[in-house]
Order: sequence, then C-alpha cells, then structure tokens
Amino acid sequence: MNRMNLGRRPRRLIMGSSVRAVLFFLRSRWPEICKIILILGAICGGSGAGLAAEAIPDLDWLAGQTAVSFQSYQLQITTRELSNRVTVQAEADLRVTARETDRFYFLLAGYYQAQLEEVKLEGKNVLWRKQADVYWIELPDAKKRGDILTLKMRYSILPKNVSRAVPLELSGGWYPRGLLPEPVQAEMELVAPPGFLGIGNGNLKGIRAYPFQHSGYVWRTLQPVTALAATIGRYQIASRLVRQKAYRVFYLPGLSNSFRDDLVGYAADLGQFYQDKFGAAAFNELSVVVSDLSNEDNCNGSLVLLHLPGNKQSRFVFFNLAHEIAHCWWGNLLYPRSLRDWWLAEGFAGYSGYLAVEHFAPPGTGAAQAARKLLEKWRLDYQKSYQSRRAAQISELSLAELSPYDLQYQLLYHKGAYVLHMVRRTLGEAKFGDYLQEFVKRYGGSGAGIRDFTELGVELYGAQLLEFYRQWVYSSGWYNLALRNVKVRSYQGKYAVSFVMANTGQLYLPETVDFEIITARETFAETLSFKQVNVTIQKMLSAKPKKIILNPRYNILEPAIADNVWTNRFFKR
Repeated sequence: MNRMNLGRRPRRLIMGSSVRAVLFFLRSRWPEICKIILILGAICGGSGAGLAAEAIPDLDWLAGQTAVSFQSYQLQITTRELSNRVTVQAEADLRVTARETDRFYFLLAGYYQAQLEEVKLEGKNVLWRKQADVYWIELPDAKKRGDILTLKMRYSILPKNVSRAVPLELSGGWYPRGLLPEPVQAEMELVAPPGFLGIGNGNLKGIRAYPFQHSGYVWRTLQPVTALAATIGRYQIASRLVRQKAYRVFYLPGLSNSFRDDLVGYAADLGQFYQDKFGAAAFNELSVVVSDLSNEDNCNGSLVLLHLPGNKQSRFVFFNLAHEIAHCWWGNLLYPRSLRDWWLAEGFAGYSGYLAVEHFAPPGTGAAQAARKLLEKWRLDYQKSYQSRRAAQISELSLAELSPYDLQYQLLYHKGAYVLHMVRRTLGEAKFGDYLQEFVKRYGGSGAGIRDFTELGVELYGAQLLEFYRQWVYSSGWYNLALRNVKVRSYQGKYAVSFVMANTGQLYLPETVDFEIITARETFAETLSFKQVNVTIQKMLSAKPKKIILNPRYNILEPAIADNVWTNRFFKR
C-alpha cells in the first residue's frame, strides 16, 4: 500500500470540508455581506463615479430603508441625430416619508447604460454614489417627514434593441424611481425627428416645434401610474371610444389593416371585460404600441408595449395583450407593497389572461381547448423548472418568498397563475369573482401584500382556504397523482374496472380530483373528493375501457403526469 496516498487522502478531505464550510458561511450571511460591501462602497466611492468592482446590493434591505417617495416627474427625452445615445432631463418632486433622514436611495438604468452628467438637489449640485443600479445621495442636512425635495438630473442612455423604424423604446428603470412601486403623476416631452411620433404615458397634451423640423410631443398622465415608458417611431394610429374610454393602437406601416382592427377590438374588449370582472376602472385612456422590436412585452401604467418582430402576427398575441392589459389592475391600480409580494402582479396578470382567453376564445379555437393549452404550457414550464432545481439540488422558493430579482422568479408566472386557478376551482366561479372584486375594492389605489390577499380569503371563506394557502403560497412542495393496480374483468357482458388513485406528493390539497375512463363508445368523466392518500375506484362499464386518465384537464398543478394515464395494451375495436 502506498504510504504517500495515505498521507494525502485526509488532506483532501480536510480541504474539501473547509471549502464547503466557507461556501455555507457565505450563503448564510450573504445579506449581511452585501450591507458591508454597500457601506464600504459609500466610503470608498467618489462623486459621480460608481465602485470599481460593483456587487449586487441587497434590495430587500435597501427597500426597508426607503426614506422618500417620488410624487411627480417632468421628463424630456431627446434623440441625437449623430449618436445612438438619448439625452434625458428629469425633474422629480420627492416627499420625505421617514421620521428623519440624511440620505435616500433610488434606482436608475437597470436594462440600460446610463451616464450621469448632472445631479442637483434643491438647485445645488450634490455628490452621488452608486452600486449596480442603486444610487444614493447624502443630504447636506437632515430632512424630516413631510419635507419636499426637488431632484434634477441630466444623463444619457444607450437604448437597446432598436430599429430604423423605432429608434427609441424606454421602459423599466430608465428614469430615477423608488425601489418599490409607487403611484406618480408625470409629464414627459419626447423630441422626435421629422416623420417620427413620440409616445408616452397618458394623453397627448400638445406638440412643440424645435429647430431642424423636430417636434416635441408632450404627454401627461391622467391618473397616477406606477411605471413610465416612452417610445419614438414611425407610428400610425387607430382608435376606438367605448364607454367613454379611448383605446388607441399605435402601429408601424406594414401591419395589415385587419390585424390592426383586431388589436383595437381586443384592447377595447379586454378593458371592458376586466372592469366588469374586477369591479373597478383602472384607466381613462389606454394606449397599445405595436413595434417590430424583439423586446419583451410590458405594461407601464396605461401604456402597453407589444412586440411583433418583423411585424409578423403571433398566435399568442391575444394572450400576451390580455396579460399586459391586466397589469393595469394588477401592478398599477393595485401594486405590490414589497419585492416579496410580486405574485400579486405577475401571477394575477397571468391568470387574468387565462380568464380572458376562456371568455373570448380567439378565432379558430374553442374556449376549453385554448384555456387547456395555457394550463398545459404553464405545467410544462413548471415541470422544466422542477427538473432543473432537482438536478442542481436547489430547494424551491415559495410564492411568498419570491421577488422579481430571484433566479426562480419564473415561478411567479406559471405556478403563480396555476395557484389562482386551483383557488377558483376550490371556491367556485361566483365566490372567486366576489373574492377578486372585494380585494380590488379594499386595496385598489394603494399597495397590498400577499398576506392581505390570503387573510381576506380566510375572512370571507374560512378554513376552506387557510390550509390551501399554507401549502401552496407560504411553503413549497408538489402534488403528484399516481394511477395504480388497474384491473379489468369481464362479467356477464360488462366490464368491472377497479384502480387505486394515489397521491405520492408532499401536498394534499386541493381535494377535488377529476378522472376519465375512455371506452370505444363514450367517455365517463367524474369528479370526486380525494381526502386520503390512496382511494380505490370501482366502476361497471358496458364497453371495454381503453384508457384511464387522472387530472385530464390539468386542473391541479403536477410536475409530472406520466403516472396519471393507463392504456389498455390489449384493447381491440
């Protein structure tokens, strides 16, 4: 036996355990480490310059340090003829919300590269510091709750994913804003070259003339919004007035007239549908901008940016538009109170889109088929994320833990929407509709948290929802049905079928489970209350069964469905 190998072996084990110990320490103390890095950056960083090596700040902690709220904006966006960069002049009124503060934080850039040229507070140049997308300003003297501050900034932005027809599109963190959503009023002017139209939030209030035939399009919000956007392009306009509300679609040349008219009709129908469904109006005017860019679709207050690369029609355009318009309610009229309440925005908008698809049924498909395809897509997305987490040995975060900055944020979209579908199935159509309307009635126009929604459900419907939310919202795990011990016996010209329906997952709600037995003549569909781990089902059929399916319409979210189906290999017509 080699003595040298014996001597090295324990050393490798010790080194391996040491590395694991260090990694465990870093993971468990990461928020504290981020705070230390942030403080060191404030000490070492200079005026007008970020840190040499930027770390991602702990946004949860920073959001808890919020000391001001943005009230209103005056924005001017100017495109440059000989440069891809865009100049932004921003003036914002801020109200101090903390009892007393000597600094405040805000976000800027995010998706874009911003180069600050001037920062003024109360008319005086001030020092600013940054870490990643978080900027902060040290106040010359402490401010108290209720004080109003005026922040003025001039900076340039390098837009991304633009085209000749659309040289500018800004959404997200292109303007200074708080770390959490908050309703603001805004007036923005977009200075565009000849032949181009500038579009912003709200209503067009006027057009100003500039040298070289440039025009300044001035837009003003009609009601507070939680997000602002701007775009300049060779847009044309189509509009419709319904129930005293204006629906406008801005589009590029080349879009077919029939598709343009469909989009205007979709927007008007969806706006009315959601207002009736949720019991409140979210806007007076809605603008939908359809461009040829490859950016993600998004909603900013009452301005929706829809993208069709190459002006090609997409079969998902109805759902995408329905999802984004739903954000006028979920994310704007009623917005998440914290970063960990984002389910109220993305999950709710996604399921609202499902309700719209179910109600309107796009041409060429039945409502049930179109809705089922959406559930199947969400289930497949969840299955992929489930498998990737298992392969990486990463635990799933609950919906109440997720923020839009988490690596698992996609759960907000597919699992988040699916959970609402199961709530609807548990309560029934009428109760679920009353639930959403009461939630909007209580919290519309303000911030709300996930706990507000779940506590309201328990208040209205009692223990029926308490345990469900504990399993599906505040903890993680999965539900998995399995079909076992299938037996088919012939008896006096009929067929006796028996099988065991088992739940091999960690969750046991919802209790209502669908199954189908398919024969050559007909399909027997049944819904039963499944309160145990294993249930034996017995049926007498007039024809030989060829297939049995559990959860056939995907009404329960499962990461795998291979064990939900039994097929009779000996079936003959």
